[in-house]
Amino acid sequence: VVKAWVASREDKLEIHYLPSYSPDLNPDEYFNRDLKSELSKRPSLRGKGKFKEQVKTQVRSLAKRPTRIQKYFNSSKISYAA
Repeated sequence: VVKAWVASREDKLEIHYLPSYSPDLNPDEYFNRDLKSELSKRPSLRGKGKFKEQVKTQVRSLAKRPTRIQKYFNSSKISYAA
């Protein structure tokens, strides 16, 4: 079904196939690495709600650093057509 849909729109779509596993091409992986790195520096996160709260705190902190987020997309391995 998907192949038929894509074929019917070939003139409007540009398809780029990625390897089945390509973390170096996925900006989400850079975010995950940042998050895990920061959480590993925290004291014990055991206890109800502590881990979730620390994740939220770290995500909010990263959200305040747009230049850091932009770096996830500026990796030399990631390229976007303009």
